Amino acid sequence: MFSMKAYIMSISDKALLWGGALGGYSISQFVLAPIVGRLSDTRGRVPIIRLCLLVSCIGCLILAWSLSLSLSLSLYYLP
Repeated sequence: MFSMKAYIMSISDKALLWGGALGGYSISQFVLAPIVGRLSDTRGRVPIIRLCLLVSCIGCLILAWSLSLSLSLSLYYLP
């Protein structure tokens, strides 16, 4: 079973790398928020919200069944 705490403990010597990987989510949200906002202004809010929810749900489902750290981190940035 996947446990984030176990991965953090196993890579404690690479804490800076781990923090950068998790901090990348905030950076990607900062970059993509204006793009998604402009897209929702042109295409309509409801279709864009539905699309974002669909992508988020798919990412969460795949993340729930992922067994490797690299797949987990790559899916962490998807939604």
